[in-house]
Amino acid sequence: MALTVAQLGLTPGALAQPKPTPAKVEEARSRYERGRQLYDDGAFDAALIEFQRAYELAPSYKILFNLAQVHRQRNDYASALRTFERYLKEGGAEVDAKRRAEVDKELAQLRSRVATLVFTTNVSGVEISIDDELVGKTPLPQGVMVNSGKRKVTASRDGRVPVSRVVNVAGAETLKVDLELLEPGAGAPAGSDSAAPPPPPTAVAPPPPASIPWVGWAVTGLLGVGWAVTGGMALSASSSLSTARDRPDPSRRDLDDQSSKAKNLALVSDILLGATVVAGGVSLYLTLRTPKADSALVRGPVRIGVGPSSVKLDVGF
Repeated sequence: MALTVAQLGLTPGALAQPKPTPAKVEEARSRYERGRQLYDDGAFDAALIEFQRAYELAPSYKILFNLAQVHRQRNDYASALRTFERYLKEGGAEVDAKRRAEVDKELAQLRSRVATLVFTTNVSGVEISIDDELVGKTPLPQGVMVNSGKRKVTASRDGRVPVSRVVNVAGAETLKVDLELLEPGAGAPAGSDSAAPPPPPTAVAPPPPASIPWVGWAVTGLLGVGWAVTGGMALSASSSLSTARDRPDPSRRDLDDQSSKAKNLALVSDILLGATVVAGGVSLYLTLRTPKADSALVRGPVRIGVGPSSVKLDVGF
């Protein structure tokens, strides 16, 4: 159904209220037209506010028709049903037969998508909220129409423990909701979501701070010193070999001994250099890595041995 075009002013639905001033009528007309434009643009939430303001300024049953249409577009079937019923009631004989038939057909469709909640409480004066919107205090004169589906129901009263519950209702269904509000300290009623608050989360200890692998860096330092010493000795042996070769009558045995010594020292120096680089890389990794809370570094004795042509690194566990 299309929106109606209302001529705002004094209507039968407004007789019980003071007649709006010309200024209010003019503002109501402006908001009404703005609501129509917003409705055409698909901005239903904004259109709803404009139509509501227009009705508050200059009540007219014709505005109720448009309000019902907006509720319908927002899938708020319960509000659309209530507003269409108000439209027919306030419009009375002014609603022509064709429009009344259209509204009756719409009402039949809406009733299949709306449920009724009937509340009972163990004490009176309980505020009932549905989906966080207050609907009234008990005892409620009649059931409350709600959209079918999952609805959150909350009951509260001074001096009582509030109760919150989620109910599932189908279209055209009437569901009785019993709510029991207990005095503080009496415990939560059965079926209520207002149970005791959950225990505080267990504090998780932060991971231990990263420890510096001093053993690794010590090994790296010793290997570096060994490389420097053997490297210096290798250079000295090489220099001695060159000097022996420059003599006029060098001994073959002496040259072989000097050459073997220089080669062995150079080999050991190269091995120590490589070991120094490896040990330094491992120590750097252990220093920068994030330690795990449940792991600990197993340490053992470290032994270093240097042979004529090899380096031995032994770590005990």
